[in-house]
Amino acid sequence: MVFGAVVSSEVIKYKDSKLLTPSQRETSFKAIQENNNLSHIYFALHPSYITTEMQNKSLNEISYIAQINIIKCLEHLKIRNVYLDIVGPISTHQKRLKTIFPNLNFIIEEKADSKYGIVGAASILAKVTRDKLLINWKFKDNNYGSGYPSDPETIKWLDRNFNPLFGYSDIVRFKWSTIERRLGIRKSKNVSSLGFYADFD
Repeated sequence: MVFGAVVSSEVIKYKDSKLLTPSQRETSFKAIQENNNLSHIYFALHPSYITTEMQNKSLNEISYIAQINIIKCLEHLKIRNVYLDIVGPISTHQKRLKTIFPNLNFIIEEKADSKYGIVGAASILAKVTRDKLLINWKFKDNNYGSGYPSDPETIKWLDRNFNPLFGYSDIVRFKWSTIERRLGIRKSKNVSSLGFYADFD
């Protein structure tokens, strides 16, 4: 999982990375990197780290922590407004960030990457960085497609690279419903406690 952040002193126009072709994303990525009026940072989480953390944290919680760490890295740039795509309930997200950063104004919306150019730029940074990290990852079978469960090439890769004893290599995030189903992992029903969990892909 890769998080991207872009800082700008002016309104910028970038599209949501999902609306661009790979070559358009690459062109926009280079433009972001070469623009001296923009600062940018990415935060990449290894699948093994996510699997370990999800033993006692939700994916939303891991995402909150990543966002907090990114904002802390960028605080010295005197930011005033922070535009974010939603992670979990908006009110919870807003309250949590406002508690830690009371002087910042948070604009948190669903599909913010298609509404605000600054978030679109951050989505391009995250997506292209993720793709580059995967391309440079050294393992035997790199015909994994996009790495998303909706991609038939990814599913074929999972089929080819499954070991009945060990499961998958550490490139795969084990706390992922696609993998849990393949490994036959079932959520246990503990009647002495009840938890609520909201997740996103």
